[in-house]
Amino acid sequence: MASHLAVLFTRCQLALGETQVGLGAKLGAARRTSQRWSAQGVPSYYLPKLAALVYPRDAKLAAEVAAAGGTTLERLGLVAPSPVAPAPPPAPAPPPAGLVDAVVCAAADAMNVLPRDARPGVYAAFARAAEIGTSIEFVTRVLAANLKGQQAGAGDKKKT
Repeated sequence: MASHLAVLFTRCQLALGETQVGLGAKLGAARRTSQRWSAQGVPSYYLPKLAALVYPRDAKLAAEVAAAGGTTLERLGLVAPSPVAPAPPPAPAPPPAGLVDAVVCAAADAMNVLPRDARPGVYAAFARAAEIGTSIEFVTRVLAANLKGQQAGAGDKKKT
């Protein structure tokens, strides 16, 4: 039974329309050597050159020859490498805890209390907003409208 590499040599010979001797000559081998390859198989160090010879006629066979030599058509430079998908952008880093303290301090300042006294109320408000699926933008927009209404109402009371 012929070896896998002998069968590959014969398949390449047929794909190229060459004789044993003709294919051997293209690989730089003597007549007797190419006859031996047909029976025993081509040495693995000739496989890259054999793949390059076969590639223009039979890319699939050339890929088999390259694989038998432990490589690929891409590594041999016969085929352009497949484009690599760009890596997804990294997830944004979570905001530093200091930003949360800035929010708490702003609330404490607006209420004229210490941040430690404002923190439970700020937490309760944000936790409830998250629980009901309300965005920060929505909450701030509604609160701003309410504050404007209160200020306008307070101005009306002063005039009377």
